[in-house]
Amino acid sequence: MREEQVALPRSQSMRTCRRDTRWITVAIALSLLFTAGCPPQKRHAERLPQRGMRDFSSTRFNGTDVLTAHPAADRAFKGQAFRVDPSASSTDIWVSRPREIVDPDRLERIRDLLRGSTNRHRTVAELRLVQEGPNILALCRVQVQRLDTIERDVFARARDAGDHRRSETPVGSEGAGQAPSREEWVTVGRDRQTENLILEAIRRALDVD
Repeated sequence: MREEQVALPRSQSMRTCRRDTRWITVAIALSLLFTAGCPPQKRHAERLPQRGMRDFSSTRFNGTDVLTAHPAADRAFKGQAFRVDPSASSTDIWVSRPREIVDPDRLERIRDLLRGSTNRHRTVAELRLVQEGPNILALCRVQVQRLDTIERDVFARARDAGDHRRSETPVGSEGAGQAPSREEWVTVGRDRQTENLILEAIRRALDVD
């Protein structure tokens, strides 16, 4: 027996279509509302392992919390002319944008003098407040970085020149004389004086033991 298909009236079909459209619209609206109401989570300072703490100057402030110490820490950090990098910072972590410095007392390396290049340095600062029960631990470091240019390419060319097993082609020979120039900031030390100035400014502002 052949089944017969019964067509719905035009009015009923349109009502069904409008009802389905409304449900789709509600579902999209709820999805957007849920997404907008869940901002990305920012990282918070956690106590570093003992090995990592050696890379910071630290001071413990008794009888206070991160919320109370935040204004003092913010003023102390910015008081050293550091600009905060919002993408790397949070409510209890301050990370600065790189700040280039000019230090005529730093010795120029022989390679730089021969090449006539400048001895460029910059600093990157980081301050953390870690809650430890009724106390907080302030961790601060100011890294000093130096701009290295094509140094690794020079070593690579010297190594390749002594490797007789390497087969040279016209293309390879031409490229050997044109080493690409690269720049890289390398950490060469810390500015402990500035670290201590930041921590001391927090201590004076909080006036705690």
